[in-house]
Amino acid sequence: MTAPHRVIIWPKIQSILAVHSGDSVTLFQEIQHQGTTWFLRQAMAHKLQLPAESDLARQSHYIDYSLTESVFPGLSRQDAVAYAEAFFDCYHPFCPILDEERLMETMLPNTLRGDLGDRETELVLTLFVLALGKMAYHGGGGEFPKPHDILAVDSRKDPVEQPPGIEIFNEARRGLGAIATSCTLDNVRINLLQATYHAATGGHLEFWRCAVEASRTCQVLLQSRDNDRFSPEDDMIKRVFWACVINEDYFHLDLDLPRTGVFEWEDRIPLPTFSQDATRLEHLDGDFSAQPPITESHFLATLTLRRLISRIHSTLEASKHTSYPAAVLTEQD
Repeated sequence: MTAPHRVIIWPKIQSILAVHSGDSVTLFQEIQHQGTTWFLRQAMAHKLQLPAESDLARQSHYIDYSLTESVFPGLSRQDAVAYAEAFFDCYHPFCPILDEERLMETMLPNTLRGDLGDRETELVLTLFVLALGKMAYHGGGGEFPKPHDILAVDSRKDPVEQPPGIEIFNEARRGLGAIATSCTLDNVRINLLQATYHAATGGHLEFWRCAVEASRTCQVLLQSRDNDRFSPEDDMIKRVFWACVINEDYFHLDLDLPRTGVFEWEDRIPLPTFSQDATRLEHLDGDFSAQPPITESHFLATLTLRRLISRIHSTLEASKHTSYPAAVLTEQD
């Protein structure tokens, strides 16, 4: 049993399970005996099957953007802009892997008017952004589940059958076949965005699969570089790398799922400086203050929290094999 799941042995948690899950003694014994295997089995048994049908019909020819809003009749220009803005407001601060200016001014208009040529990667990436943006735009007003709904095994709520943005998400997935094997920076981004949508809809193992694919592609990109030095122009690679580390670590710590080799680069890749964003703000405002932008603050805070959680996890794991108290190990660390 991994460190996060050892809260099951807390008396208060056991008392809640006793009230809401029937035979809590048998359940507790199963969890203790099977450990992470029990949790993985539950995740696989309650697998979320996203609906495959899509309402986002696509016209097969180029249109005049000044005359027609979009090649997607079910996605107007106004809605697309609103969804893209919602994405950058909600998801981007915690996973700043995209150039907002490039997406809003180039990729989004080209996608809506069907003017991408053979650049299928940009189309797929933009559609995943819009799917997540619609999720943020329409899906943020729901109520949080009550504790007994989360902990009670026999009273799980059914997942949302039609999550916001699913028609755009499915349209993006249709284009994955032609680009799935490419080792490019945009492919890493696509896998990270796809993982985020799966996480938002309760597809936790699907999230892990996509995160692992992103990490593997990222390793190829890093390995193909001539040296380990990163110029300010390469700052986006640093962001994508650290986003891969954060995403992959979630289920390694929770379910002990295997890591890829991306963590071997952790001591060689510096933290991002967000120099491109700083230069752009300075150009727009004329006076860029010393206070870091909110995106940089959120992302670096997430990296710090991830490092603390990883250290706590290592300390708890080490305490299983030593007679020293965990507090002593923490001090020594």
